[in-house]
Amino acid sequence: MNLVNIGKVVATQGSKGEVKVALLTDFPDRFRDLKRVYLVQKGKEPITAEIERTWHHKGFIILKIKGYDDIGKASELKNSFIAIPKEERMKLKRDEYYIDDLMGLEVENEEGEGLGKIVDVIRNPGNDIYVVRNDKELWIPATKEIIKRIDLENKKMIIHMMEGL
Repeated sequence: MNLVNIGKVVATQGSKGEVKVALLTDFPDRFRDLKRVYLVQKGKEPITAEIERTWHHKGFIILKIKGYDDIGKASELKNSFIAIPKEERMKLKRDEYYIDDLMGLEVENEEGEGLGKIVDVIRNPGNDIYVVRNDKELWIPATKEIIKRIDLENKKMIIHMMEGL
């Protein structure tokens, strides 16, 4: 199963087994309707978990997971990722992409010259920046003037090389 992380357990919350989850999604409201998630811990198989309750608290999501009824049991979940199947991700608008779908795309200029692969995305208030690495590193602003085409099916991005890139 192909899972994507939407949160990370950072601490317990209270004494009845609730956990505090840092958001790893741009869609925090999605937690409101979640009934089932996967708990992913390093080196272990994902565990299916049923959500009993969820609420927002000071920039975090608080989850009450069935079977975790005290602080001791809940503390076992610290540093676990909260994941969902990739196909359950929120639908995006046209010309919007999930970062994990962009990672590894081959980047070419309009003449077909290979520039490298996307290895990172830097989130920025104005626009994101795609970090492309080959024998050198390029920082490509994610703007319509520069990004001409993204073809996820063929794992390719075509860019317009502007002066200074």
